[in-house]
Amino acid sequence: MTSTASLNNSPLKLKILFVYEDERAEYLIDELKEHVDLIGILHLEWKKELFFWVNLLLCALKIVQIMIKKHAWTRVSFGVLYHNAIRRLSYIKKMSSKIEKHIKAMKVRPDLVLQWSSMFAPYLNAPSVPFALIIDNYADPPNSSIKKDKLRWWSSLHEGSTLYDNSFYRLQKGLYSSSACVFTFTKWCERGLAKEYNIDPAKIVSVGWGPAAKIEGRLFEKKPKTILAVGHDYLSKGFDILVRSAEYLTDFSITIVGKDSGRSFNGLNIPENVNIMNYVSYKTLIRLYSESELFFLFTEFEPAGHVLWEAQAYGCVIIGYDAYGISEAVIHNKTGILLKTRDPVLIAEQIRKLYQDEIALARMRNSAFQNYIENGTWKVVSEKIKNRLELVYGQKNKNC
Repeated sequence: MTSTASLNNSPLKLKILFVYEDERAEYLIDELKEHVDLIGILHLEWKKELFFWVNLLLCALKIVQIMIKKHAWTRVSFGVLYHNAIRRLSYIKKMSSKIEKHIKAMKVRPDLVLQWSSMFAPYLNAPSVPFALIIDNYADPPNSSIKKDKLRWWSSLHEGSTLYDNSFYRLQKGLYSSSACVFTFTKWCERGLAKEYNIDPAKIVSVGWGPAAKIEGRLFEKKPKTILAVGHDYLSKGFDILVRSAEYLTDFSITIVGKDSGRSFNGLNIPENVNIMNYVSYKTLIRLYSESELFFLFTEFEPAGHVLWEAQAYGCVIIGYDAYGISEAVIHNKTGILLKTRDPVLIAEQIRKLYQDEIALARMRNSAFQNYIENGTWKVVSEKIKNRLELVYGQKNKNC
């Protein structure tokens, strides 16, 4: 049997329709074009669809009804509302039908639908065209002991749950079972999906992931004792911990880039050595990556942080929380350090230890870049996808 690790440079002779709604997929598409025959690309832009906003409104009304019934009011963010709304059966059916209509209108019928997302799929549980899914995470089953969704603040009505846990779980299980293959970004997702959804492990394969930004050159101009943190949600990424650690790292220059709601650091003293930049240009972000020696990410649940590969591509040594995708992108004591603690004092102590050996720190910077080249590019991901599909369809086998 041909190993999936062996590479064949010839394109895979399989007509594929690529479907996505998440714009991060465009980085993978660029590489996939070199490895497989993409006869079509369908971008489902839900923000332009009236039915999505109607669906969102109906979900909001449902949430209000529940709050009135329970006499319990809680703040509902857009993220919570969104992740509840996309679990409504009517939304899932509508998105699935859009893919089906697109396939019917195609001049050449695809052999496979390759889809970034597992929220829906063409023909739902009875696919007349095989589909494969690309995912970075899976929804928590009802009564899950892990409660990943809670760590992401996707639920607010009752602990660790959404409005549609049971119905959505049944639909998701059906989709995974009906799929020809499920590509996961990480090994923890591969194992968890098999265990929590009881999906045949033989049809699930982890392929890694890449950055969500264009990497430009390798000109590192590192400034001594610089720490960078980049993320959309300051609190979920653990940046409040970094601010607290900064009190014990007064000789370090710390930059935090992202989006601050105005409540993120309420009650916290912001030390003078911490620079908070809510919005920066892409050019500025590249400069910050290139100048910073360390990169900080302490998300409790990080499925597959794209910033981890962006930072390592620019030679940043990672300071990360040892869990989920962070643990798989960082090689402990080689490309960064992984910590089990979220204590600001202990984190500061570990950061100082790195600077006891400047030569070792320089080696870690080089290793971080090499780790990106070998494991963190979309080229590597697309080759793994192509090899698995070639192994499956080259042998005319219907299952991965």
